Amino acid sequence: MQETNKNEKDLLSIGKSYFENKDYQNAIKTFSKATKLQPDNIDNWFWLGQSHLRIMQYKQAIKSFKKAFELNPNNKSILNLLESTYLADE
Repeated sequence: MQETNKNEKDLLSIGKSYFENKDYQNAIKTFSKATKLQPDNIDNWFWLGQSHLRIMQYKQAIKSFKKAFELNPNNKSILNLLESTYLADE
C-alpha cells in the first residue's frame, strides 16, 4: 500500500511539472495513470480536468471535474470550474 501511495504522489508531482511547463498532453497521460492508481484522490481528477481544460477538451474536463465533485461535493472551487467548463462547451 505504501508503494502505491508513493507512486501516486510521484505521478501527481510529475503531472504538475508537465502542467506547469504547458505540456498538457503528457500531463493528461500522467494524471490518467494517477487516477487509475488512486481513483478516490480528488487531486488526480482536479489536475486531469485542468489539463483537459487548457487544451479545450471540454467534455473530458467536465468528466474529470464531475468525478472530483462527487468525491468532495462541498468544494465550491470545483463546482465553479464545472459550471464554467459547461459554459465554455456550449
